[in-house]
Amino acid sequence: MVVISETVARSLWPGEDPLGRRLRLPWEPFEPEREFGWRTVVGIVGDIRQYGLDRPGTPQLYVPHAQYPLPFMSLVVRAQTGGAGAAASIRETIRALDRELPLGDVSTLDEVIAGSMTLRRYSVYLLAGFAGAAVLLAAVGIYGVMSFAVKQRTREIGVCMALGAGERDVLAMVLREGGALSATGLALGAAAVLRLTRFLGGMLFEVQPVDPVTFAVTPAVLAAVALAANLIPARRASRIDPMVALRHE
Repeated sequence: MVVISETVARSLWPGEDPLGRRLRLPWEPFEPEREFGWRTVVGIVGDIRQYGLDRPGTPQLYVPHAQYPLPFMSLVVRAQTGGAGAAASIRETIRALDRELPLGDVSTLDEVIAGSMTLRRYSVYLLAGFAGAAVLLAAVGIYGVMSFAVKQRTREIGVCMALGAGERDVLAMVLREGGALSATGLALGAAAVLRLTRFLGGMLFEVQPVDPVTFAVTPAVLAAVALAANLIPARRASRIDPMVALRHE
């Protein structure tokens, strides 16, 4: 008898009930006169991601250990208490059954999953670091550009204030111009990201390349950074003394 995974059932008997069907395991010897090597399907189980969470499930066959003994095996235990306490209990139980039986690595399922994602996690941390540096450089760049623009227009701002423009008017003018530049940059960046998402698909797990939440939160964060970078030069411009600004060269 044999228990098969859903992938095997779909590939061998699509749209049919595989229970009671027979199949031959490729690694067992085949004797036609005795029909040796054929097994009856007695159950179907879900697919497992044996080689990593980011890889699709592979076809799996399960046979009784007594019918196909191996020199090693993996034991999966569901315990009410995890960690070192569960590992110690498992070791004591196995030692009580057979003191000569060696016990290898004992790990929790969380540790196994974390280990399988180590390389991917380091890649994500590295990308996050570069992304943070890029946001910082963008904020510094916006601040530098807006500060230079305000300085170049100091005399113009002084004239506006001398003609009756208030601090709020100057603040709104600078923020409006800085916001327009930032919005243009965000739009161009979003268009570029939409074209590059297909290259990021292989690095994502259970997240679509065009994820609505990500595409909503990221521009909002960048817009907040741009607003903060624009606000400092805008406030400085709104507090310029008109007489000093008119004498500015």
